[in-house]
Amino acid sequence: MGVGCSSAGWKKPKERTKRRSSVAPWRASFADPDDADDDAQSTYEDAEETGLQATPKARDKRYSFDDQSDKDMPDIGRYASHVPDLVMYRDHDKPMPYRKRQRGVIMFADVSGFTSLCEKYTHSTDKGCGTDQLTKTLNSYIGRIVSGILACGGDILKFAGDAIFARWQVDTGKELGSTLKEVVMCSLDIQSVCDNWETDVGVKLRVKIGLAAGEMKITHFGNNVERIFAVTGQSVTDANLAEKFADSGTIILSPMAWKLCDKSSFQWEFRKDGRHVKVEVVIIEEC
Repeated sequence: MGVGCSSAGWKKPKERTKRRSSVAPWRASFADPDDADDDAQSTYEDAEETGLQATPKARDKRYSFDDQSDKDMPDIGRYASHVPDLVMYRDHDKPMPYRKRQRGVIMFADVSGFTSLCEKYTHSTDKGCGTDQLTKTLNSYIGRIVSGILACGGDILKFAGDAIFARWQVDTGKELGSTLKEVVMCSLDIQSVCDNWETDVGVKLRVKIGLAAGEMKITHFGNNVERIFAVTGQSVTDANLAEKFADSGTIILSPMAWKLCDKSSFQWEFRKDGRHVKVEVVIIEEC
């Protein structure tokens, strides 16, 4: 199991700096539920306007190209948020193809209600704007999920229809447990905002999330015109399988992710297979 994506060639960006993610101050970006802005860059703007701080990773990604003056790269800062970190910060001097092993946490988020929403807009002739309204609604909803992921330091790798594939990279295996905890809390935040999302045609949108942790392989290949990357490995397979055990509105951890997770931090229960785990509530210790 794996995921791949293509991207156009560009000049080598600035060297990546060490950054740590934090659990997201992103909820203020939902203050206006009618805002259909689908630009991922709004994540950072929302944080600034409300006095909140986006994570260093998100902030650096937006501003790292602001001082670029090369005429061959117009408005690169405007598009940077749409390019995965693993593309922006790869070794652009290294000949392709090449493969790199990394560790991290993988999220697979799948939206429920898309088919019903399409049918409603198709048959709602009184609306007079079927396709446009469908696009606006989905952009608004998926944009909220993306905002949560980016504000928590995640890297969006791919959109597959109404599904989102993201990762959180770690430098060492020892960081997997703490990073996984942050991602679980990020997922719970996403569910608290995006579960049972009301639309103007009466369809409720929901999202189910599968999480996994471990090693992945990232392969880059292509030429100066077009470049492709593919993410494969057991953690990718595990995240996809975990999502299959999820119901709408739930978060499921793979067996390996559950082994690494701080079990005292959450309320949880096993799924029917006795291996995958549904995480429900954060346990807050009283001082």
